[in-house]
Amino acid sequence: MECIGDNKALLHLARQRRVLIAVDNSISSGRAVSFICEMFRNSADFTFLLFHVVNLFEDDDFVCDIECMEFIAAAVEDSSKIVERYKTLLVQNGISENKISIKVVLRDEPTVAECILKEQKISQASAIVTGRRGISKREEFLYGSTSNKLIHLARDCSVWVVG
Repeated sequence: MECIGDNKALLHLARQRRVLIAVDNSISSGRAVSFICEMFRNSADFTFLLFHVVNLFEDDDFVCDIECMEFIAAAVEDSSKIVERYKTLLVQNGISENKISIKVVLRDEPTVAECILKEQKISQASAIVTGRRGISKREEFLYGSTSNKLIHLARDCSVWVVG
């Protein structure tokens, strides 16, 4: 394959054939996983990373560190169940279990989108697939959506937003 321009980094990532699927507990995430099932059914050439960011808020008030740790442990456990459910769906639709990995992280960047992009670089994924979050136009204007931020901030990878 010839590289047009000077984008060898993108070409390298495309050869990796890794897809990062950024999920949460929304209906649109379910659609994104269903999209992956249809697009990559019985495809042995790709690997998939189901990735979820546990979004903790700075203004959460906890009485003590133990309460905080219990909250985080419960949030991670809930998130792990969500991601496992999506993994089961992928396997049931013909994607080999050994081609799927799972990662749940606590938000350590200013936004969820930045956490996803950080993981894209670490995992060297050639594509990010995410659902379009069902937020209002007002909320999107005020806060921005994760999918919109991914589209604008991603470099050297493609971003697929499934509606």
